[in-house]
Amino acid sequence: MINPYSYWDNWNFYHKVVFDGPNKLIYISTGVTELDVQVDLYSDWKEWTDATNPDGLINARYLPAFRAVGGDPLPGAISLGGTYFLINGWRIQPAQGAYRLTVTGNLYTEEGEPPFIPADGLLNNILIESAVGTLVLTTGIGNVQQVQEAVWSADLGDYEDEDDTAGQDIRDIKRNTGLIPAIL
Repeated sequence: MINPYSYWDNWNFYHKVVFDGPNKLIYISTGVTELDVQVDLYSDWKEWTDATNPDGLINARYLPAFRAVGGDPLPGAISLGGTYFLINGWRIQPAQGAYRLTVTGNLYTEEGEPPFIPADGLLNNILIESAVGTLVLTTGIGNVQQVQEAVWSADLGDYEDEDDTAGQDIRDIKRNTGLIPAIL
C-alpha cells in the first residue's frame, strides 16, 4: 500500500520513499522496514530531482535534500564510504504503524537534529535502528584479490632485509615454529 499523503502519483519510479518538495519531506512508504541510505534515499532523490511532475515542472526547482561526502580513492584500490547529510530542513517521515525500521548507512542532518520526524497518527510504535560506521571503507569484489596480493607482497625492508615481504615472513614463521619441539 502506498502512503495516502505521499505524492506517489507525481513520481513514476515506485521506490521505497517518496519526496515532497514543497514540504521538504521524504515519506517512507507503508510496508517498508529496511532502507539503505545510499540506494533508497540519496540515489532515489537524485532520480526524483531529474524527474518532472504531471505539470511538466522539474523537481530540481526545490531546495536540495542531500549533501554527500565520501567516495574518495584510498590506497589499495579501496574508497572511502559515503556519509549523507539532510540539508535545507529536509526530514524523513515513516509510515504509520507498529514496526522496526532498519536504516543502513551514515545519515545525519546538517543542523545536528534527528533526520526522522514522527509518523502521522496516534497509534504508532516505530523503532528506528541505524547501522552506521564512523569510517566506512568500500571495495568492489574484483579488488579483494588486489588487496590480498598487495598485503602478501608488501616490502618490509624498513624492518629487515630489502627483499623481505610480509608473505615470506609468515611462511618463515610457520616453518620455524614447526622446528621448536625438535630443538627443546
